Parts: sequence; structure tokens; C-alpha cells
Amino acid sequence: MRLLLVFEGLTAALFYSQFHLSHDNSWYLIATRRFMEGATLYVDIIELNPPLAFYLTVPGLFIADFAGLPDKVGYVAYVCILATISNLWAISIVRRSAVEPLRKTVLFAAAPIVTLLLPISEFGQREHLLIIVTLPYFYRSALCQTAPSSLVERIAIGVFATLGFALKPYFYAAALTVTLARTWQDRSLRPLISVTNIVIAAMTIAYLAFVFVMHREYVDEIVPLATAVYHSYGFPIWKRLAQPAFLAVPVLLLFIVGKRRQTDQTNWLFIAAAAGFVLSYFLQFKGWNYQILPSAAYLFISVAMLSACNAKALRERLVLAVAVMVAVLGTLGQQIIRGPYRSTTLASFEPFVERRGMSILVISSNLSASFPFVNEVEGTWSSRLPAQWIVPGAIAAKAASNCSYDRLECSRYDALLAKARTIMIEDFVQFEPQIVFIDERKSKDYFGGQDFNYLDFLAQDKRFEAIWSRYDELDRGAGYSVWAKGE
Repeated sequence: MRLLLVFEGLTAALFYSQFHLSHDNSWYLIATRRFMEGATLYVDIIELNPPLAFYLTVPGLFIADFAGLPDKVGYVAYVCILATISNLWAISIVRRSAVEPLRKTVLFAAAPIVTLLLPISEFGQREHLLIIVTLPYFYRSALCQTAPSSLVERIAIGVFATLGFALKPYFYAAALTVTLARTWQDRSLRPLISVTNIVIAAMTIAYLAFVFVMHREYVDEIVPLATAVYHSYGFPIWKRLAQPAFLAVPVLLLFIVGKRRQTDQTNWLFIAAAAGFVLSYFLQFKGWNYQILPSAAYLFISVAMLSACNAKALRERLVLAVAVMVAVLGTLGQQIIRGPYRSTTLASFEPFVERRGMSILVISSNLSASFPFVNEVEGTWSSRLPAQWIVPGAIAAKAASNCSYDRLECSRYDALLAKARTIMIEDFVQFEPQIVFIDERKSKDYFGGQDFNYLDFLAQDKRFEAIWSRYDELDRGAGYSVWAKGE
């Protein structure tokens, strides 16, 4: 089994190295490289997410440097190493447990499925890292009654899990639901103060203190800014709700209602983990595919575990068997159908990049417009921002405000727009992009249906006329205009 897990990790590393990383991961590779070269987070890199994601990207770039690999390949190798360690650890916990052989087999198989296969289109995303580093935590939590662990292991599990939970505050919801479920099952408060949970709490407090001291700009600048404008990002409500993974929920309810006696403590705790991650999804509620991955992972495990407990019923009741197949298709199948990540702009933008190292700027509210395009053409990113994430929210919020009644609120959004404009002008001056792609679509994403033109917006700063006079338009199509800087 150990050799098989190592082989699966190696195979995954070779497989994912052949494809693009997602736009988020691709941006983090570029931004973290800048960070390693001395850039200051939240000053030279204006990112809205907490700093842990940068620190967790660093080892992948160290591997790339040490082995002489491209950054993408180094990062993929790093994630696969993490996944293999996690899988080996989780399987060792299962081996020590007293659950019946069929459910052991399910948990053996589930580990590499949720860490290496499920995130096929979101490989290396923060939610993927979360699944990897918290897997031993949830396996041990569900099997704690029959799988003894040493004090050192319980501490290590807490340390490992915190690296995932601390990526986003929403992720702690799953730890909370599992702990509350154990507290209810044991009729005791002891799970609340377990060694592992104490370690998680202590490390989280230490991390918050670290951010407050070492990355004060995040607390003072980014958090208020993101709170004011990031609400405009996300899919329409119906898309946020129409997640295929949620097809597993009625199947779980069918098992729980019809086979309640076979829903033992272990199964309930996996269901609690799934419920926590569903809660985490709705707390974020943007609808991005990667945000559903943890929910999908533990909904899949929960359905698989209950299916193992009800194998005879599945053979005898076709409706139940079909329901399980639908749940598996919704949680795992739809991710496999999506396949590896594909860039939305690489094919149309790449012909304009004449050589490696060209300084490139994509002016768009869509991160996917810029990355992994810039990574794949080995360009130099010419902005402190990953995308124009400040502008859409401010435009949409101002349009929704009654400026004749609440001038103070509108002046606040005007100030945010002026700040965004200043950042863009300063980036033109600092980076001098050689080629610029501008989103010219009439209906731009996240602007709340408002008509918006980036060039008109930038022209409100007097410095822009002189800057832009040096650029010539090369082409216009597919919703973007292409401009090159003259000699």
C-alpha cells in the first residue's frame, strides 16, 4: 500500500506537470517569486488574501530552484510530495483502527482520490492544500475511538492541519462541526480541549500575531479595502447554488433516515466534516469551483462510507444504488469531466508576445485573463495587482448608492476609485509594460451591469496622456484591444 501511494504521487506529479496551473496558482507563483526576491507583501504585491498562501508556495519554488526546474513543475512536485505524506499518514491511522475491512478499504481508496484526483482542474489551489494537510486530522477525528495515537502524533496532526485551516478563516467551520459532533457523541467537553485542538488554537493565535506584527499593511489597508469592494465578485446566485456536489446531500439524508442504525460514530463524524465544509462554502459564497472542493471531498467520503455499511441494501435496491452513483458523479465525476485547467486567453494573446521576458500588462477584472498566460509565455508581470479587483466593486457600489442623498458614501467610493487609478498609473511608470491587453467588453464581469471603459477611467489622471501617447494599437478582437509600446 505504501509503495502504491508513492507511485500514485509520482504519477500525479508527472501528469499535472504537463498542464497549466489555475489562474490563482499561476499568480501566486509570480507573486511569491517577487516576495522571495525582496518585494513587500501588500505594498509591492497588492493581494487581498492573507499571507499564509505565499509562505506555503515558497517550498515549491525552492524545489524548482534546487532541481533546476520551471517554477510550475517545482510547485507541482511539492504539492504531490505533501499529498503523498498526508496519504501515508492517513492510511497509517486507518490501519490502527478497528473499523471493518470494507470501510478500511474505502478510506484507503478515498485518500488519494480526494488529494490527487478530485482537484484535477484546481490542482494546488488553497482548497486543495487544505484537503491535503487536514486529511490526517479528519481521519483521526473520525477514528479516534479505535485508532490510538501518541501525544507526538496528535501534536503533529494539529500543526499540519493548521497550515490548511489558517489559509482562510472560513475553513475552521469544519473543525468546529467535527469537534461539536464529538462533544455531543461523548457527552463531554473533552474534545473541545483535546491536544490537537489546543495546538490548532495556539498556532492560529500565533499566526494572527505574526500577521499583525509582520504584515500590518494587510490588517490596516487590505482588509478594509477588500471589505468595501470585493462583494461584487462572484457568480450569479443560481450558479452559486447549482453545485453538482450538493446532489450528494439528499443521498446522505436517504441513508440517514432509512439506515439510521448503521450511521455510527465514524460515519457521523465524516458527515460533520462535510457539513462544516458546506457551511464554509456558503460563508464564502462566491460560487468558484475550487471553493466546493472540500465539500465535495467529504460528501464523497461520507457517501462511500455509508455505502460500505449498506452494501447489501445497495445490491437489493436499485434506486439506492442509482442515488449513490448520482452522488459520486456530482462530487467526483463532474470534477473529472472538467479535466485539467485550461487558460482562457493563452491562445489569443500568445501571438502578440514576440519573445520571453517581455513586460506584459492585462487590464481586466478577471484574474484568468492574465494567468496562466503570463507564466506560459515566460513574461514579466507589470503590475502590483493580480487583476483590477478594486475597481468593479467601487463602480457597482457607487451606482447602487443614492449619491444625491448620501454624498459621503459616494465620495468614499470616489476615493477608492482614485486610489485604484493611482496604483495603475504608478505601475505604468514603474514597470513600463511593453505590451498591454485591455478588456473592451461592453459587459465586464463584476461591474454590476455598469458600462465601463478603462482608458476613459485612466484618462482622468493627467499623467496618463503622456504615458499612453507612446503606445500603438496592434489589434482588437475577442473582447480585448492589444497595444504595444513604441521605441
